Amino acid sequence: MKLWEMPEVTGVNRLRPRATLHGYPSLDEALKKRTPYAPWHQSLSGDWKFQLIDRPENAGRFQTLETDDSQWETIPVPSNWTMLNNSDWPIYTNIKMPFDHVPPNVPEQNPTGLYRKTFTLDQSWTARRTVIHFGGVESCFFVYCNGKEVGFGKGSRTPVEFDLTPFVQKGENLLAVKVIRWSDGSYVEDQDHWWMAGIHRDVTLYSTDSDFIQDVFARPVLDEACRDATLEVDVMIASSAEQRSEELRTVSVHLADPAGQTVELIHAEQSVGLGPQPLTAHGSGAPDNTARFSFPISQPQPWSAETPALYTLAVELKDPSGKTIEATATRIGFKRIEIRGRDMRINGKPVIIHGVNRHDHDPLTGKTVSRETMIKDILLLKQFNFNAVRTAHYPNDPEWYDLCDEYGLYVMDEANIEAHDYYDQLCRDPRWTAAFMDRTQRMVLRDKNHASIFCWSLGNETGYGENHDACAGWIRFYDPTRILHYEGVSRPEFGQAFVSEPSFRGALSSDLFSSMYPSVGQLEGFADEPRNPRPTVLCEYSHAMGNSNGSLKDYYRLFETVPSLQGGFIWDWVDQGLLLNRDKRMFDAEWNEPENASEAFADCHRPGGKWFWGFGGDFGESYHDFDFCINGLIWPDRTPHPAMFEFKKLAQPVGVELIDASTLRITNKRDFTDLSDLSGKWELLEDGEVIERGDLPQLTVQPGESETVPLTLPMPGNKTMHLDLFFQTLKKTPWCPAGHEVAREQFELQTAAPALPESLPLTVEVKDGSVSVLQNGEPVLENIDLNLWRACTDNDGIRGWTGQENKPMGQWMAAGFQSLEATAWQHEVLSDGSAEVSRMYGAIEFKQRFVPCAEGLRVENEFVFPDDLPTLPRIGLKAMLPSGFEQLEWFGKGPHESYIDRDAGVFSRHWKSTVTDQYVPYILPQEHGNHVGTRWISLSNGDNTLRVTGAEPFEFAASHFTANDLFAAIHTDQLTPRAETILTLDLKQRGLGSGSCGPQTEPPYHCTPGTYRFDFTVSYRSNL
Repeated sequence: MKLWEMPEVTGVNRLRPRATLHGYPSLDEALKKRTPYAPWHQSLSGDWKFQLIDRPENAGRFQTLETDDSQWETIPVPSNWTMLNNSDWPIYTNIKMPFDHVPPNVPEQNPTGLYRKTFTLDQSWTARRTVIHFGGVESCFFVYCNGKEVGFGKGSRTPVEFDLTPFVQKGENLLAVKVIRWSDGSYVEDQDHWWMAGIHRDVTLYSTDSDFIQDVFARPVLDEACRDATLEVDVMIASSAEQRSEELRTVSVHLADPAGQTVELIHAEQSVGLGPQPLTAHGSGAPDNTARFSFPISQPQPWSAETPALYTLAVELKDPSGKTIEATATRIGFKRIEIRGRDMRINGKPVIIHGVNRHDHDPLTGKTVSRETMIKDILLLKQFNFNAVRTAHYPNDPEWYDLCDEYGLYVMDEANIEAHDYYDQLCRDPRWTAAFMDRTQRMVLRDKNHASIFCWSLGNETGYGENHDACAGWIRFYDPTRILHYEGVSRPEFGQAFVSEPSFRGALSSDLFSSMYPSVGQLEGFADEPRNPRPTVLCEYSHAMGNSNGSLKDYYRLFETVPSLQGGFIWDWVDQGLLLNRDKRMFDAEWNEPENASEAFADCHRPGGKWFWGFGGDFGESYHDFDFCINGLIWPDRTPHPAMFEFKKLAQPVGVELIDASTLRITNKRDFTDLSDLSGKWELLEDGEVIERGDLPQLTVQPGESETVPLTLPMPGNKTMHLDLFFQTLKKTPWCPAGHEVAREQFELQTAAPALPESLPLTVEVKDGSVSVLQNGEPVLENIDLNLWRACTDNDGIRGWTGQENKPMGQWMAAGFQSLEATAWQHEVLSDGSAEVSRMYGAIEFKQRFVPCAEGLRVENEFVFPDDLPTLPRIGLKAMLPSGFEQLEWFGKGPHESYIDRDAGVFSRHWKSTVTDQYVPYILPQEHGNHVGTRWISLSNGDNTLRVTGAEPFEFAASHFTANDLFAAIHTDQLTPRAETILTLDLKQRGLGSGSCGPQTEPPYHCTPGTYRFDFTVSYRSNL
């Protein structure tokens, strides 16, 4: 019988799921320690013997003591064997399964990992109970001890435990595990990430007395006024003894506040029995195996993402004589989660979710993520003003929740359920009900005590059916203190079509209306729908694939002004790239040293490097979805994308308005804390240069309130003036140093045309239709030409997919924008010394006039685009500078790239950089490095400087790559920088949108056909 093809069987001989708890010999130790008590815990993580075979049936008697494993390879546990350069590789798919079979069947050729490890049982454990804990195994596994079968587990992202007591012996023991890559469970783990395999989370042994604390469930809930609270605690005890004891054990509960002080009156005891007790004649039973406590708590410190106050709840179990058997502890937080009308409220406030979806992902180790990497994630999230995470699309490593509790992040915890390829089928199939329920229960039972969790999610993209309602019903009974989420209720009854109006189905399964990827207009419509009874929190929006996240500022305008729209979770956090070299080898174990990993990471950020980030198809897979896994806000090594700064600005907790020339209004956007932890500073800029600085008064603005601040500034005439405001932390916090910039704002106080510098004489040469600007006969700008093309972003169209004809990329290529050539041209020198050049590109007309002046050359450009063209990538021109023009300066938005629909997180200044540093290493090379709101730019080779000054603000980019260089490359290692500098000057470039999986660029940010004028002046000077 193939248990791996039986969805009705979720496990064999498993122990009851429980919260993450560690046993200690005394209450004091439980209160003081967060690490396991060493004498009762033994880690089995480390080196294991390993053999990869082609199918589970060929395992033979690998589990026996007689098997010789001396020639087997050694691999680390935890790890994914698919990351270890063997014959079985990672596979990336989004929707489609990686094989052609019908549920619950899987391929006969089914890679299977055989693991063996010996361990020595501590002498003190021989009279006690021994349990083995597997934190996560993909996708199912059999466990053997000393040659005997112990049990079977299924489900890759939640723990499985087995009682080893009947199987262990004194001294040395052999543990053997058979891990099967594909199972019926794979059909509900179709989750838009890498398919891996192996024991990817820790394996531990722990020891208990025959009587032990089975589980603890704490429910610390604030009252309606969010002032006082009730703490309910259920403590379940159990026994492995064969005979039920009639003697009662004692359970006591203790509570310590965040400072470690005992909370008064919270020290109580109850007597409990072991196992079910017989009913009396009156219908009431003797004490059962669960002690139930309820305490009133006066004015506890509430837990929130802003104030993550954690209490420590300790539980002690004593035998009938009063001797301590075991103690344990868990951290908890007091909060209140509720729906009031169309508000989702946390501690009484309608909190905006500044969230992101997060996969467990490491570019070296796959699904095995270290604590150090998790802390990097936490610090970045907090420093960039995120307050929430959705654990997409499965329970993350349990350490992650501890960190979210401690640092302060709201968590939407998601069950390990996604049957995307069988969207409408498995959610209605009774054969799969047990699998749905098991995965939901194991999530809730493991994570229930975490303060950070505000919402349980029933999984992702699996239709909506009775199996979901079964899971929802169980959660609502077991944990009524949190709300439920499931996006599938917003879809049609069948199919995954987008619903433009709110759905009213699924009230049992979701307290939130949670559409995926609505446009700005559609989102606004959700709030205007009077029949919509639920608050809206978007579980996925603003798809961050490549150069993306356009219109984020438009979503935030709605989040901050429309009450029922309460934010959402960007898709997603980290680019799921895997570190590869040109030989398609992953990072070898012998290379796996920190300095070498850092060197390889740095190589991925350089064009033409040896190393790059791999994605779907890079491992020779037959089934894959190309680069659709590359959709994070940060690179795999945790370097932020430019879009992170856009989010940071929009989600910042300080709002500033300029009421008049001498008055600011400062608003505290926080929900629970004032602004006294921040200092405010200001700078006055004249033509992009700071001319004055000062400090704002001490900030005391209360949550949700505003205060006015007087500010007197000089205002010189005929200059462009900006006021910059900065808000920084006064002290070090757990997540940032003192002086960390939390918020920033800029106001343009007045504007003036930039002064034009004097220039050496410039002339125009037109030769064979090619236009160049010369100084003293030497070209300084060559091949000046119409430029409509850009190296398509992933939102413009996905290069590795078919069916992109109607995407912008397909339309642009059909129009020939990638290879525009003049079909006719004219050149005339006028009597005033100016030159006119007119070119036709089919029906497109491009006229230029070059007028000599003291400041160089005034260039007047006119574009005429017929109405039958699609919306354009850009309206502008391109030119090339000789090699050596590397030093770049500009007065405009910066310092990083910006686009017309992603420009909230950039600021106008006089910026200095290099052309090389304009390169943005998107994993699939594409359009990058643009700057909006530019008044002038200059490029220098040290001896000479070329400057372009716009008659009006314009857009530019300077690069060592042409658009076609970028478009031809699939990975960064395929790029070779040119010695020359390619300069693009645009009246306007199309915005970015998020159309790879969501709405295309919003209409205000299109470049529509029509007639346009774009003028600038080219100046050239010697620096000698």
